[in-house]
Amino acid sequence: MKVNIIYFLLDIDIDKVFLGASDLDEEGVWKWLNGEPVKSTLFRPNEPNDSNGREHCLIESRAGYNDVRCSLDHTYICEVPTKNAYSPN
Repeated sequence: MKVNIIYFLLDIDIDKVFLGASDLDEEGVWKWLNGEPVKSTLFRPNEPNDSNGREHCLIESRAGYNDVRCSLDHTYICEVPTKNAYSPN
C-alpha cells in the first residue's frame, strides 16, 4: 500500500516526497520514525552522500531514496492508523 501511494504522488508530478526517515540520531544509520531500519538497497546510486555534512532526512524521488537537508520544503506523507478501512475486494 505505501508503495502505491508513493507511485500515485509521483504520477501526479509530485516528484519528491519526505517519508519520515533520517540519520539524525547517528550519522549513516537510517531509521524510520518508528525506529525500524531503512533498507539501504532503495537509495539512488551514490546515495546517501551527506553532502557538506548537512543531509539527514530522506525523500523518495523517481530514482529512489535520497538524503537531503531537513530544512527543505517538500510534500510529505503521514501514516495514521485507521479503525475501519474500505476495501473493494
